[in-house]
Amino acid sequence: MNLLELLKAKNMTQKDLSKRTGITEATISRYINQKREMRVNNAIKIAQALDMSIGEFIVIYLGKDLSKIWNIK
Repeated sequence: MNLLELLKAKNMTQKDLSKRTGITEATISRYINQKREMRVNNAIKIAQALDMSIGEFIVIYLGKDLSKIWNIK
């Protein structure tokens, strides 16, 4: 699921996300269009704005299973 889909699922716009996170709309647009890799501090801000844990955000946004990445059983 990409960031735009996450925003739609939360009934948020890029502008809403920008206001909640302090991340510019231009940067959010670059994340959505995969023109820029997301910094960890911004991922945390976005996860919080979407009312998700950073772990949930990583799993959904990156499609990564953290248990496999960090060898959690």
